[in-house]
Amino acid sequence: MTAQRREALLLCVAATLALWPMAPRQAQAGARPVKIVLAWVSPDAAAARDCQSQIGGALFKGETTINYTSRAAITGRLGLDSRSFDGAWFDLDDKRFVEGLKNIRGIKSETEDAVVMVSCEPGRRRVQAVVLAQGKYVTRFRAEHIEVTRPFLSSLAKGLIDAAMEGFIP
Repeated sequence: MTAQRREALLLCVAATLALWPMAPRQAQAGARPVKIVLAWVSPDAAAARDCQSQIGGALFKGETTINYTSRAAITGRLGLDSRSFDGAWFDLDDKRFVEGLKNIRGIKSETEDAVVMVSCEPGRRRVQAVVLAQGKYVTRFRAEHIEVTRPFLSSLAKGLIDAAMEGFIP
């Protein structure tokens, strides 16, 4: 085998391994969907409406059951007030998310596997999200100085679902 062929083969193997986590998951027989409580926490709800709609639509296409909670419920549980929330929520330490959001429930829900908080600010070209999975795994997403496009939001939603499934056992 020549050096060029060996490099090409290694490149193909590396690309396959890199893309493997993005492969669609197959639901197991009898498996239940991951239950997510979703909170839109954008500072300007009207400006974020399209962004939220696109992310929400993509989340419903996954192996998920979505329930909602309010921004006010999240604000209070994290020990913030409405004035301090926008500048502080994303950078809170993991312990604050774990302690503040444990046992949170969506509307008409008995249990949740993950809490997903999303802030879309298209005017500032920024999207932020925090996912708390299984009451202990905190994952943060932040994209700044980007065009908030449908393909970007679809990819973000897939990442949110993957983060929500951290530690999930159907």
